[in-house]
Amino acid sequence: SGTYTIAEPLFVEDNVTVALADDALVQRGSTFDLTGIEIATGAAPTIRGGQFDGFQTTVDAGGTTSNWTLQNLTLSVGETGVGVNAANASGDWVVANTTVGGAGLAGVAAEGATGDWTVRDSTFLDRTTAIRATETTGNWSVDDIDATGVGENALDATAASGDWTVRGLTAESGVDAFGATGDWVVEDTTVD
Repeated sequence: SGTYTIAEPLFVEDNVTVALADDALVQRGSTFDLTGIEIATGAAPTIRGGQFDGFQTTVDAGGTTSNWTLQNLTLSVGETGVGVNAANASGDWVVANTTVGGAGLAGVAAEGATGDWTVRDSTFLDRTTAIRATETTGNWSVDDIDATGVGENALDATAASGDWTVRGLTAESGVDAFGATGDWVVEDTTVD
């Protein structure tokens, strides 16, 4: 527990477990470094626990090739930011039991990702898009997601070409699958 202020990103380049107490608060201490955690291209860490506040991109895993895991995180993101950047990632990564609030661009940004990734048992609060999966090619899955506060699209799968699956989504906005191909499925989903 406690509060930790970091002036530069925590760079994770090994297959390690980084575990924080659920009530530990990590906050940005610099106006220049806007990223909280950066995962190296081939690293497959498990990052578990903690609250992260004020980062433009809380976890940057864009372009990674590995099977990393994020669990039990609480991310409070800047109004033009991203909770988890997984754009163009090719691994079978997982985001689970995580809450993202305030992300102006996306809670999870996975545009162009090619792996069979999973986002499950997570909550997205306010802003525009919970999960952006545009132009993805993998057989990914989104399971048991609460995105009732998201305004624009709970899930944007525009031009996705894999056999992806959405199950157990609760949202005020729906799924945008314009131009999507493949044998994709949306089931057990509630849009109010």
